[in-house]
Amino acid sequence: MPTFRIASPEDADAHAVLVDYFTLRAAEFPGGSYSPTYPTAAAFQAPDGVFLLLEDDGAIVGCGGIRRVAMPDGEADVFEIKHVFLRPETRGRGWGRLLLDELERRARGFGAAALVLDTHHTLEAAGHLYRNSGFAEIPRYNENPNATVWLRKVLAGHADDDVARLMSQHLSERFPESVARGGDYGKVDAVMIGADIYGWASRTGDNTRPLSEADWSGLESSVADLRESISTFPADARSYYERVVRLGEAALRRHR
Repeated sequence: MPTFRIASPEDADAHAVLVDYFTLRAAEFPGGSYSPTYPTAAAFQAPDGVFLLLEDDGAIVGCGGIRRVAMPDGEADVFEIKHVFLRPETRGRGWGRLLLDELERRARGFGAAALVLDTHHTLEAAGHLYRNSGFAEIPRYNENPNATVWLRKVLAGHADDDVARLMSQHLSERFPESVARGGDYGKVDAVMIGADIYGWASRTGDNTRPLSEADWSGLESSVADLRESISTFPADARSYYERVVRLGEAALRRHR
């Protein structure tokens, strides 16, 4: 089983595998116009990022990193997955999923609310991996000339059942019809509305439900109420509510 090692992308061994990665991408890139940009150490330092080397029997067989990224809509706590690479001879072993899962785990540890990445439509295997891992296509969020597809994955909150119940109770007063569906779906739906209108929909399979202007007004009021009352919540729940407020604000910005 391969292992992970934290490294600076400017270290000699990390740079060597990045050279191999960029060389392969340039050779396969349509039109031969690939423009590599080597990552700097500063962009991949905790708590704003990390760069990992994947090793097997002492040999470096892949790499990948995450870094905090500024989004066009101002959404906070978004991390970007970069430079995911496996040497060709190691592919087909499930190590791509292993690497992606590890990067997500590290991002969660840094407080990530969502992950984004860019890729090229010709990288079909990579696109399949990302979509099977919960990523969905979004509008362009950067100016990467090598990308044609942009993806995003909202990370579920880490709240326990009591926190979810409190959130559901709070939002059910604003969205009674939505929560009236009952059961676990109703609870998730209530949390979804407060957290991220678009992202949480992927958890429930309901990504077509329209919201009225009254719903959006209710969301705005709920976010404002939560923002003002966070200090009264139990200490171990505050970080979750703060994240919900930030994501709710991001949803409102997108709507406007």
